Amino acid sequence: MKKTFFISILLLFTTIFTSHTKAEWKTIDDNELYSLSIPVYMEAMDDLNSEASHQFGYTEKKGGETLELYMIVLFETKKEIESYNLKTEFDALSYSKLAVKSLKGGLKKYKVLTKNPVVEDLNGMKCVKTEMWGALSNVEIYYKMAVFEGDKAFYQVLSWTLDNQKSVFRSEMDQIANSFIEQN
Repeated sequence: MKKTFFISILLLFTTIFTSHTKAEWKTIDDNELYSLSIPVYMEAMDDLNSEASHQFGYTEKKGGETLELYMIVLFETKKEIESYNLKTEFDALSYSKLAVKSLKGGLKKYKVLTKNPVVEDLNGMKCVKTEMWGALSNVEIYYKMAVFEGDKAFYQVLSWTLDNQKSVFRSEMDQIANSFIEQN
């Protein structure tokens, strides 16, 4: 009896926390700058970041817990950056450091988990990926940011979830970032 109960509980938690690993995906390509893919269960939102060109989220109560996953895309064209008359030339790594600093500014507590970010080639662009942990009040959040240097712009693909749910959504967060493509 105890063994059957334990197996039932184990199956319930396995179902809850692995239900998204085989998610269906949809492509978002409704602008002239980029496209990316997101899980079909994510819905368009308009209250995550007023500067985001795309905002999507997912919340669902499952097994007494609320699962949450969010993502936004931010970008600045290279022409916009030139118009600022800065004495700095940006590349993927320096822009990524600036984006991380900006994100940290809005958090009560934070920790950059990626100690030595590297520039990689991804979908024909330079990309820097950074993982962070942060806290807003008593809510602990896990972030994944991918900063891309494209021909036309710098792009930030930022996704986040509750820290205790990162193992549930880490794969989707990676796939979202890895699907990002600058349009020709």
